[in-house]
Amino acid sequence: MDYTASTYLWKALEKLYSAHSKLRMNATRTHIQTNKKGKSIMEEDLKQMKSWVGVLAIVRNPYLELQLVANMLFGLDREYMHIDILIESWDNVTWQELYELLLNYDSKLDHVNASGGMNNVTSNFSANYAANRGGNNNPNNKGRS
Repeated sequence: MDYTASTYLWKALEKLYSAHSKLRMNATRTHIQTNKKGKSIMEEDLKQMKSWVGVLAIVRNPYLELQLVANMLFGLDREYMHIDILIESWDNVTWQELYELLLNYDSKLDHVNASGGMNNVTSNFSANYAANRGGNNNPNNKGRS
């Protein structure tokens, strides 16, 4: 094989690979943007979203954390509407905060559903979180505001 043929072959492979990579990146972004909370466990959904973001980071096509948070909230189903509305009212919720909030809320939902009702889960949850995040006037509070 001469130089011209090998150069042509490498360029063809490069073009083929880059097209495949671009398709995969677009598919991964679509998965992130259209993911819906299904019957799976919340922790699995959160890990899947983070995994897709990791795939994009590996190919140097990062997904903004703010978009990730918004997409995750958008994909929640009706039983998460209370927490979704509450979280959307806050400024600058990080992925880690969202992860912890949703796991905590999911755990409370499981507990309440097992005991037979949704009585005040959201109000108790939001009051506790607001106190820890900086929603009170305590000067010793270490939370953000």
